Amino acid sequence: RARHTAPRAHRSHPDSLEHSHILATAVMFRKPIPLTGTHKLGGSDEKKLRKALEKHFGASAEDAEALIPKKAELSLVKVAAPSRLQIYLSDGQPIMLDTSGKGDYLPTIFALWRVPHLLPIVYVRHPAVTQYLTGGADLMLPGTVIPPGVGDFGKGKLFAVAVQGNP
Repeated sequence: RARHTAPRAHRSHPDSLEHSHILATAVMFRKPIPLTGTHKLGGSDEKKLRKALEKHFGASAEDAEALIPKKAELSLVKVAAPSRLQIYLSDGQPIMLDTSGKGDYLPTIFALWRVPHLLPIVYVRHPAVTQYLTGGADLMLPGTVIPPGVGDFGKGKLFAVAVQGNP
């Protein structure tokens, strides 16, 4: 006779601060990622990160404050070698990825929900296509609506992709 059992909960890494941080990070990825450690960042680290985000994205001080509120708990999660990926968590939500560990910041969807205008936005022309995009399909330029003032599509330039009417 077959027995139905609930799936096992993801075990946190022994070096992690809290299990909830690991679960919030795991929401971003389909497969578990090996972590080497998590630690809280202090007030001076928060200020440095805010200034770095202002410089890197051209964000205002208010936008940086929205991403990393002064009373928020800011944590840094490091991914195991050979990756140098670092994940910044604000109140348990992954808000920034540093791909090299040297300030190459990429905002997460959680950051773009907090500050939607952090990156230039390109809209999907046909909303029905989004199911394929979320499944990993490539977005081609003819399938987009580019608002005036977005600028050039240079190599390595970041854009947010959205569906009109759905932020």
